[in-house]
Parts: sequence; C-alpha cells; structure tokens
Amino acid sequence: MVFTEHYIPQFSTSNEALIVHFTGASTSSLICPHHSPHNRACGGTLHGRRNPALSTPSNSDGRNLNLTLSLKKEGFILGGMNELAQRLSSVQERIERACNRAGRSPGSVRLVAVTKMHPPETLQQLIDLGVEDIGENKVQEIEAKVPRLSGDYAMHLIGHLQTNKIGKVLPLVKWIQSIDSLRLIEAIDKRKERASGPIQALIEVNATSEKSKTGAAPSDVRALCERIAQSPILKLRGLMTLGPLGGDEVQVRAAFGMLQKLSLSITDLCREPELSMGMSSDFEWAIEEGATIVRVGTTLVGQRDYS
Repeated sequence: MVFTEHYIPQFSTSNEALIVHFTGASTSSLICPHHSPHNRACGGTLHGRRNPALSTPSNSDGRNLNLTLSLKKEGFILGGMNELAQRLSSVQERIERACNRAGRSPGSVRLVAVTKMHPPETLQQLIDLGVEDIGENKVQEIEAKVPRLSGDYAMHLIGHLQTNKIGKVLPLVKWIQSIDSLRLIEAIDKRKERASGPIQALIEVNATSEKSKTGAAPSDVRALCERIAQSPILKLRGLMTLGPLGGDEVQVRAAFGMLQKLSLSITDLCREPELSMGMSSDFEWAIEEGATIVRVGTTLVGQRDYS
C-alpha cells in the first residue's frame, strides 16, 4: 500500500500487522483516523519498526520506509486491536455518562482493566491503547505477565494476598487493593525492602458480611487504617468492596452506599479516600454511588480463557 501524507488508510481488522510503503511522508505527519474525544487510543502519532525479514524498498530520498506498523500509545488501531479499542471506547463512554448523571467529572474515576486469565499480549495492547491501570487477582499471574510488559502503567493486586506471596508480589505492583487484616499489614512491613517504592493500599471491606467473601468487617476498618498510617511502605488510599453476589440493583447500591459512608470516618487519616467498587455488571451504579475506581474485566477484554 502506497500513500502520501494526505492519504490516511482505513486498516483491515483481519490482520495482526500491516506492511505499508510511505511515499513522501513522515510518521509524525499522519493523523489517526479513529480520533474521538472518548477514545484515548488516538492522538495522531503513527509508530513503526523495521522488519528485517522483508524486502526494503526505499523512497526517492533513499530512506528505507518499509515499516511493520504496531499500535503504540496515541497510535493507530490495527488488526485484532480494533475490537479491544472499541470495547475500551465503549466502557469510557459509559463511565462518562454515569459521571454526568452523578454530576461528576469523568476524570474523577480511574479505570482498572481486570485481565485475569488473559495473556500478556492483551495487557500490552491495553497499555498501548493508553490504559494506565491493570488489575490481576493472583500473584502467579502477575509474576508471569509483568516481565513481558512495557510502557507506563500501574499493576494492581485486587485478589486475596497470602502472606507467603508477599515477597514475590511487592516488587511488581504499585497498588494492593485487598488489605484485610493487621497480620497482613505487619507481614508486608517486614518485607518492605522487596518493594520498589511506596505501595498504594486499599482496605478490602466485606460490606455485605457474606461468608464466601474475604475482606475486613466494617467495624475493623478504622483500626486497619490507623495501622497502615504507621506503615513505612504502605500508603493508605481508601477502601475497596464487591457488590453482593447475585444482588439486585437496590442491594448492590446499598453496599456501595455503605462503603461511601464508611469512608467519611477515615478522612482524618486519608484526606480524599478512594472508593474502589463496581465491576462489569455494576460499575455504573458504583459511579453513581461515589466510586473513584472501577474494576472492569469481561466487558472490556471479553470472556476469560480457562483452557
């Protein structure tokens, strides 16, 4: 495919990569055809890399401009990336609409992409699309995926943390959203040298008192927050919860509303507590109830691969 700086192609979704020949154009002069106010994947820069396995025709200036295009932050959407980019745009638009209904700024909500059971390639695609926060449930998956990722992102552990896994996970995460006991806080402090920097911490609260769930009882939250305030490595950022399993809208909103009210009791320890609540099925309700962090998995990245 040959085009000038005035011709922007519409890329096929059937290819994982596309080989193009530029004629008289620099990559920085190209404009992303997918640009919209709601699509953070777009910003106008087309990135490429040489593919030495291919022939290398040159333009009139003798420069090799045979590039294998790859999606980078603020870049083009190519091949299988197209569907993921569309899903991301849809989620961002839903976040914006929920914020508008609640009279809030869309910038007040952080999207954490939950990628449990998805390959590192999916995480990298999300990062390249501009997603800044990735959430994983298991330490084993974080260990396997983080070394294969590049770019500007923060890894969140959102699942239960066993004390024997602390040393493995601290170097790899920026956030732990599942602090639920004094014993866990003390064990993290003892391994503080393993962390690459301060760890942003959320207290996981079992807002519905379901026996099948982990999380601290609401009555224990104050003591846990006070202990984190003394930690040399953990920085108290707020609270996290899950809606009731199988709950209807009234029940789910009640759980989220309870967490929001609970956060008011710790503002002397954490000036503006983050509220991590809401997943694929209920993140819009969560935003309307005050969520500042939503954890979206299936709606964003599709069904998990358990094979």
